[in-house]
Amino acid sequence: MKLNKTIIGTLLVLLAFNFSGCGDKDEDKKGERGGKSEKDGEHRKSGEKGSGKGESKENYNSNKENENNEHGDITGISIDENGSVTANLDEIIGDIAVSDLNETEKRSILFIREEEKLARDMYLYIDSKYSNEISIFGNIANKAEQTHMDLVKGLLTRYSLKDPITKAEDKNLGVFQNKVLQSEYDKLVAKSNISLIDAIEVGLYIEDLDIRDIEKYMTKTDNKDILKIYQLLVDGSESHMKAFVKQYDKYNATYTPQFISQDRFNAIFSK
Repeated sequence: MKLNKTIIGTLLVLLAFNFSGCGDKDEDKKGERGGKSEKDGEHRKSGEKGSGKGESKENYNSNKENENNEHGDITGISIDENGSVTANLDEIIGDIAVSDLNETEKRSILFIREEEKLARDMYLYIDSKYSNEISIFGNIANKAEQTHMDLVKGLLTRYSLKDPITKAEDKNLGVFQNKVLQSEYDKLVAKSNISLIDAIEVGLYIEDLDIRDIEKYMTKTDNKDILKIYQLLVDGSESHMKAFVKQYDKYNATYTPQFISQDRFNAIFSK
């Protein structure tokens, strides 16, 4: 009994110590949130996108690791093993104020909307040919790429931009407004028809291209909502690339990246 009283007394002391520190931590967090909100409010109030935007881009690039940590907190709960986003748009960017867009930002959203369609349509096409041999393309197309398209469409709606994909084109696989993407699709269809291993290489090629393009556009914006959506897309592409490499390995084949650097490619598999 004496021993039990000693243990209970020790626990009470520890509990009292923990409770005494909680208030300070909460106040610190409140202070940080308050400071961030005030700074964001000033930026929105000023409405200046010129020199301020350049400065923000510089800050974003120089603090890439910190930004990735922020995006990582989001993607950790929003991306499943198929690269599918499980959170909805409001959960991801609902608390971020809408900012002005420059022409580059507008073009990027329109382009990436169709580029995600390229991935979805291509994988659905491959699945229609090889579904008896492999299921990965159908899974990624239906569970991930469609969701990615929807996220970018959310940005279009958020910024009142006209969707480059009509309802008819959405249902009509392999039809694109962007001539470059149309040419890519036609070329990749021809390659995927050769064999299953060629189709797997097409998947790697598409994810390689997506990562290059999206990360390029990420350096040209400081809009936090766009950055968060784009980072989700990159994370999804990395997941798809890992999945395709596993299939490629079965043929003792090695993929050499054509768009991102070899170091960037290697970094995907070190996570």
